[in-house]
Amino acid sequence: MAFNNFYFSGQGKVYVAPRNSSGTSLAYIEVGNVPALTVQLETDVVEHKESTTGSRLLDYRLVRENRARVTMTLENFTKKNLMMMMYGTESTTTNTTSVTGEALVPSGHTLAAGDIFFTKFPNITSLTLTPASGTLTAGTNYTVDLATGQITMVGAQTATSPVTAAYTAAAYESVQLFKAANPERSLRFSGLNTAATNAPVTVELYRIIFDPTANINLINDELAQFELTGSVLFDSTKNADATLGGFGRIIA
Repeated sequence: MAFNNFYFSGQGKVYVAPRNSSGTSLAYIEVGNVPALTVQLETDVVEHKESTTGSRLLDYRLVRENRARVTMTLENFTKKNLMMMMYGTESTTTNTTSVTGEALVPSGHTLAAGDIFFTKFPNITSLTLTPASGTLTAGTNYTVDLATGQITMVGAQTATSPVTAAYTAAAYESVQLFKAANPERSLRFSGLNTAATNAPVTVELYRIIFDPTANINLINDELAQFELTGSVLFDSTKNADATLGGFGRIIA
């Protein structure tokens, strides 16, 4: 492999891994389809002008800082991607859960046709509603969407609040927003230069802190895309190796 072509058009796979406290990359995951991946290099420069000729000529540039950022567009709506985009943690149940006495309708609320309530867990079966007085019968007083746990009151309502729910919930997965500190990560792009008969190109960024995604588009006419941007930090452990450098490298 070598840098021996004048043109570049890239595609490929993107992998991301958390780093441990010693700076070692842990297991990588493939983030799925990435239609855009950009590395931005910047410098903070002070420009000096001389004051002897009357022309105020630029005679020196002081580079105070080198920095890099990475931006990628994600398309795969996976648990790991959502955790990365939202500083999230995961909650997973592998077995069915029996729920009893779950508060569904608060005291003081007068039930009426059209009221909608949701159970805490989705994918439910064997639902029973217990009001403070009266009865709530499925099909007569309410309907239920078992997949989402949505309960909709229908017809005449004579039962009084509070109302509790009992049911069985199937296994499910969830991701909680802003529940975790954002770890440092490594990124690896295993790419192909399609302008050079798919010659392999590898990009490594050793140490990244991603910002939370600015927008999570939940209603779309097309496939949703999620932009993730992060700062590439200096890695002194890598910089000690002359073949690696402190921020990253491109291999061809």
